[in-house]
Amino acid sequence: MTPNRLPSPQTSSASPRHLRILIATATGTAIGLMGLSRIASHAPSHPTGSEDPAHLSGSDLAHGEGSPTEATETPGPIDRPEETQTRSDGGPTDGDPRSAEVEGILARLTSLLATFGSEASRGRILPEQAQAWRTGLLELAAQGSGAIPAIRRFLEAGTDLVFDAELRDAVGHPSARTGLIQALRGIGGPEAAAAMGATLDTARSPHEIALLAKGLEEAEPGLHRDRILEVAQGRLTAAAAAAGADSPADVAPLFEVLAHYGRAESSDALESAAARWKYYATSALGALPEGAGVPSLIRLADPRAPGGNRLQALQVLAELAPVHEAARDYLLAQAGSDAIAAEHWSYLRQPLSGNRYFVADAVLTEYPPVADWTEIQTLHIRAGNQTLHSIPVDSSRSPDGIQQHLALIDQLLGSARSPLAQSSLRSARQALEERMQRAVAGQPAFLSENP
Repeated sequence: MTPNRLPSPQTSSASPRHLRILIATATGTAIGLMGLSRIASHAPSHPTGSEDPAHLSGSDLAHGEGSPTEATETPGPIDRPEETQTRSDGGPTDGDPRSAEVEGILARLTSLLATFGSEASRGRILPEQAQAWRTGLLELAAQGSGAIPAIRRFLEAGTDLVFDAELRDAVGHPSARTGLIQALRGIGGPEAAAAMGATLDTARSPHEIALLAKGLEEAEPGLHRDRILEVAQGRLTAAAAAAGADSPADVAPLFEVLAHYGRAESSDALESAAARWKYYATSALGALPEGAGVPSLIRLADPRAPGGNRLQALQVLAELAPVHEAARDYLLAQAGSDAIAAEHWSYLRQPLSGNRYFVADAVLTEYPPVADWTEIQTLHIRAGNQTLHSIPVDSSRSPDGIQQHLALIDQLLGSARSPLAQSSLRSARQALEERMQRAVAGQPAFLSENP
């Protein structure tokens, strides 16, 4: 299913943006093969700072996601190739004849991409231009497998145009390459899977890796799982090694890949990654199937464990505790022995009342439905460039699910002794009781209790 998209800070009162995933397709070969110069992108700069929630205020808390990277170069002159060449793999070549329809579509898309990349058009993309791009991509995608060789050659060339925020919103994807990968997903079949598999090792961004993983799983479920996880873990290791970079890229899609397609052994990689990405790693551990990440979360939550991940691990264990026995037992034991610091309880209120952290700008994640996206809290942590949304989950919307949460809170109220613990638990209970009243009355389970 298609992930939800949340409003940007500039449009917090508007309706939600269009779904991110659109069927887009092969502009690339025509562009790359006709002399389009490579577009260099630079990740946005985020100052490094503390990720202790006690320091998250002001600029650290913002509604909506950050703006995507803007392209900094413009396409070069476009010339059509005239010579027919022969490829050793038997695939189409630059000079292979194409139908007049395909040639016309490619010409229009090439012209539009050159326009999008020019300094003169920056900030002045017309709605009809964006619509023409979307329409052209759909028309080209309708060519089916006949478009795959062209898409593949563009992706292999490494040419790209990274769209600025305005254009990204207008066309529904962040770059020319991601549009082509979406096209391969839309076309489907063994040929498309082969093209996506060939692109996986040379993907230019975490976003591309997640899209390729999704496409491969759709086309040939399970067949590429080991390789997908290997690539995602390798990129995460490389990103951790470059932790001193001034402008770290947002690697959230890599955590999505590990959480969605990972196995129990993926917990080791996520546990190691928690040293750099406390929120992303612990949230991904909580999302592993069948509670596979709970043992790692318990280790990270140990007060004697190095790394300073205790609070984040406790938050995720609190999210899981209503439905997972080991998480519940650990949380109750910690509360009963008064081992949870008093100041930590205020950060456990939201997960205990049914809220869960989800990565922002999701590629694979399906957000729970809400009545009003503008009321969702967005948390940005400068260290590691982590951005997450706090959203009430489905299990805290139905009467049965709410009752499970209430039962856990009542157990904790009988164990925790500090006044701050009691206050936070009563606040969480009140939020759940109000949610129960709405659920019984048939009203939306979510209104605006998220700060």
